[in-house]
Amino acid sequence: MQNAAQANKGATLSTLPELATPNEWAEAFNVSMRTVYRMCEDGELKTVKVRGSIRICRDLSFALLGLS
Repeated sequence: MQNAAQANKGATLSTLPELATPNEWAEAFNVSMRTVYRMCEDGELKTVKVRGSIRICRDLSFALLGLS
């Protein structure tokens, strides 16, 4: 039987990629997708567009949030 950490294969703060999707951020911070998009719109997260999709820059966003 798997424990909860093994069963949860979602993103975590330590495994968040340099350019992460909003879904990965929502999973890592345990917030809704709407919260992540609102934070992007409000400038709380640094984003770039990659082929029309939003990606969140991990290191720049951590610095903006005071997590670096």
